[in-house]
Amino acid sequence: MKSILNGILFMSIFTIIIFIFSFSSIYSYNVEYKYICDVNFDPRPFLMNNSGTIVYKNYDENDILQIYVYKNGKTKQITSFQSSYTVVLNEFFCLNENDQIVWVQSEYSENDFFNDVVMFADLNKNEIKPISNLLSEKFNTCFLPTINDNGDVAWMQKGYYDSETKLFVYKDESVNEIFSSKNEISSPHINNNGYVVYLLSEFPDTHIYRLYLWDGKQNIRIDNTSGSNVCYRPNIDNKNNILYITIEHNKKYFMFYSNKTGKTSKIDIEVDRGESLSSFNDAILDNGTVIFTGKDLNIYLYKDEKLEKLTSKFKNYNPTLKNEYMGWIFIDSITNSRKILFKTPGKDIIIDAECDWGLMITYDAQFLFTRFFYENGPVVKLFYGKINFEASQDTKDNNLIKITPNPAFDYINVSIDINKNIQNSDIVIRDVTGRIVQEIPKSSNLTIGSHSFHVNTNDLPNGVYFIEINDGSSITGEKIIIER
Repeated sequence: MKSILNGILFMSIFTIIIFIFSFSSIYSYNVEYKYICDVNFDPRPFLMNNSGTIVYKNYDENDILQIYVYKNGKTKQITSFQSSYTVVLNEFFCLNENDQIVWVQSEYSENDFFNDVVMFADLNKNEIKPISNLLSEKFNTCFLPTINDNGDVAWMQKGYYDSETKLFVYKDESVNEIFSSKNEISSPHINNNGYVVYLLSEFPDTHIYRLYLWDGKQNIRIDNTSGSNVCYRPNIDNKNNILYITIEHNKKYFMFYSNKTGKTSKIDIEVDRGESLSSFNDAILDNGTVIFTGKDLNIYLYKDEKLEKLTSKFKNYNPTLKNEYMGWIFIDSITNSRKILFKTPGKDIIIDAECDWGLMITYDAQFLFTRFFYENGPVVKLFYGKINFEASQDTKDNNLIKITPNPAFDYINVSIDINKNIQNSDIVIRDVTGRIVQEIPKSSNLTIGSHSFHVNTNDLPNGVYFIEINDGSSITGEKIIIER
């Protein structure tokens, strides 16, 4: 039975083609997904970055928990633990955009003494190394490592004889202590600017947490809670905006700190992480935009100090967001099946995937989700998919546009092959709403042949854009990704 089920899952490739009108030209969406592997059954057994690298945990043939990487259709085991009695892989691990991973492993001695070690893996260099220092000879504990895209790592650590918990940052091959306290430190998160947010209990041996920010020079308290109200689950984006949860009178709310205004705003929708349907992701913070699940199991979007309710029926949970792509899982009230809804420019796409949880999406619309089975115990199966954007044949036969590099950082080179003379042409860059954000200079009169333009994109925020040429009778477009 198990082999038949796996055979069906390996062949489970779902494809839909949807045609939409976007920016006056026709684009098709091709969506497909397939089963790739089983993953360990724990709260966060897998991760994916924007280049489509997938890191996951699962047991090997000797029933030892290992870390694996799935990339470009190939799977590679990157750890080689020999015995679960000598090394234990801890629950939490983290992956950045440059294929670097951090995790904590507990190494046991013959006398049952253990030491936690923060491990750093660079998949590009095939390198794995410890980066934490031992604070004591035994029972050295490390917690919750987090990594930014520069390879900087932050984590908590405590030695056996220490009365204080210490917060460390690994940067440029060296480890520095940035804070220590006799009170409990929890939930550090480091962004690409090297800023670290973390929680600090107000009193020893209590869980009344306050929110702090280390900006590279000093530790600053961010929240304004008092009394028994507490903070938890902080996150910081690369624009130094901060999202966290507060509990006020037994009710939970998200709080948003805007780095631009220096003000903290309460997102006035009650949330509840105790709800089993929203246990994987309750909120995503991406470049100042927040998508989250409310206690009413509707999905909400918070952007530019405005709150928008995105759903009005079904049970919705596990939201995901990357720039203009967003999605979530919902339960169809008629069939009682779990489906995925993706909001893309111009069209909502529903995938009848019978998914359970773990939905993630990247800047270029790659996505992950899981299905849950019982086969002599719980089994979590991981599926990988992609939404492909293609110009229709009508537009492809007109003027050919090539963009390099793509994704771009601060510039693009635009090459255009013109099949007829064009006067008063318009070549522009539009954002996903259709708004013109940049015009290409010296492109009004073009003759048959090839033309090249160097375009500065420094002023464009991260996201997806379309470069568009209008020759008076047709419009040809090409997608651009700005990613820093």
